[in-house]
Amino acid sequence: RFLMDIQIGKIVFIQAAKGACNRTKNRVANHGSQGFEIKRFNPGSWQFGGAPAVLLESVSKTAKGGEQWFGWLPLQEVMEAQ
Repeated sequence: RFLMDIQIGKIVFIQAAKGACNRTKNRVANHGSQGFEIKRFNPGSWQFGGAPAVLLESVSKTAKGGEQWFGWLPLQEVMEAQ
């Protein structure tokens, strides 16, 4: 069971789930202040050993050069913030 409602184009505010790796925690902390837009869903991502993953783009422009962060996170490591 996923802790996020996956709808392409939806803006979500997420938090790192218990046991999330440091990469996931850092991406959420550094780029998630204004939420993320869900771009794609992969039910069996090779990047995460066949685990489901979600492609996100940050709403805030916090990356170097004022660009949005864009990348994949394993779905079991994130959940919608309450």
